[in-house]
Amino acid sequence: MLPDRLRNLRIGVEKTQKEMASHLGITRQGYGNYEVGNTEPDQKTVNFLANFFNVSIDYLYGRSDIQSADLNSQIINTANKNKHNKGVSVKKVDQMTIVGRAFFGGDDKYTREELNIARAVAKAAIDAYRKTTNKK
Repeated sequence: MLPDRLRNLRIGVEKTQKEMASHLGITRQGYGNYEVGNTEPDQKTVNFLANFFNVSIDYLYGRSDIQSADLNSQIINTANKNKHNKGVSVKKVDQMTIVGRAFFGGDDKYTREELNIARAVAKAAIDAYRKTTNKK
């Protein structure tokens, strides 16, 4: 996953492998090896790349599909955008923010029906947990 993400991000910012290598202080071949998966960058280089592309390390490694390095800001921005564009109440924005955090992608990634199902499942799980812990 890392090689594909690096290549796509590099192309997205219109940089060549040689330019990326120059930023990292390595050879073009060295950087090219990251993109084909022959070698993996060390932690310092991964941190640099995440900062350079303004993405999270989890995104680079494919553990998340959310590019934003600041997930919390992304979710709050999504909820606020919904508030302004759809006339949603402040209470609803707070609920959407909570649900968005739970799904790591914001409420705009899911249909209303899917969010209602998620709320129901979460509520049932919490109720079951509370019932279990009260018995002890």
